[in-house]
Amino acid sequence: MAGKKRKADSESEAEDDEDFVVAVDSEDDEEDVSKEVEEESDDDFKQPKKKAKKDSPEKKDTKKKAPAKKTAKKDTKETKKKATTTKATPAKAKGGKAAATKPDVIKSESEAKRVILEYLQTSNRPYSLQNMLDNLHGRVKKAMCQKCLDKLVEEEEATCKESGKAKVYYVNQDKMEVMDPEELKALNQQIKERQQELSALTAENRTLNTKKSEAVNAPSNAKLKERIEKLTEETETKAERLKSLKEGANLCTPEQKKAAQATLGKYVTEWKKRKRWAMEVINLILDQGSKTKDELYEELDLETDEMKGVDVKDMNIM
Repeated sequence: MAGKKRKADSESEAEDDEDFVVAVDSEDDEEDVSKEVEEESDDDFKQPKKKAKKDSPEKKDTKKKAPAKKTAKKDTKETKKKATTTKATPAKAKGGKAAATKPDVIKSESEAKRVILEYLQTSNRPYSLQNMLDNLHGRVKKAMCQKCLDKLVEEEEATCKESGKAKVYYVNQDKMEVMDPEELKALNQQIKERQQELSALTAENRTLNTKKSEAVNAPSNAKLKERIEKLTEETETKAERLKSLKEGANLCTPEQKKAAQATLGKYVTEWKKRKRWAMEVINLILDQGSKTKDELYEELDLETDEMKGVDVKDMNIM
């Protein structure tokens, strides 16, 4: 019985040990499970934080504000460009001429009509609508110009002539002042007098310009002094040379004399040769022609040694 009890006690202890092991394992499992739950809870808690980071309104505001700085920089650049353009407007162009300014456009109808009428009266010539616009240089717009011309025609201040689609406007000639014949003659006389005065002044101006050019091109006093000194030196040297020639002094060496005689002999022989050739040609023309020697010489404008009193034999070669 005691043995059975011991066995039972031992079995119960073994069962208790197993229960203890199971309990320990269960506790470890519970810890693992609790960790997993905590991690899951942490993940679940972290996820909205990430979303909050992405969707945080502060960062969105900063991202939106970034291009605002760029726009501000662009605005400053544009203002600088405008400032430079406004400063550069009065500057002159490369050619030295000032930049062309736009004309002031006339907006009131009465003012435009007055300007058009004055232009027609002063010019007193026919113009088309486009001619008027070009001559007024954009001061009056096209619609306004057409309207003013039509009104001037209605008021009989101007006249319109149509030729097909083309229209020509000019001032009413009935309202133009007509000069008396005597006044017209007086004006023509004044014109003639002014023309005569103009021709006289132009002639005087021409003579003065020639005198000016002569004065400008004339040598200065210093240059004239240099020229005088040079000429005096030349005259002195030539006078000394002439004096020595008159006195008959020996002016050259025998070698120089011999060389001069040699060159003279060469030229004299060439002279004789060419004279012989020329006379042969002339005699041939005279034999085959009907003219005399004098007629041929006169026609060809020839001059011989005999005509000039020169003879080759007189050239004594020493």
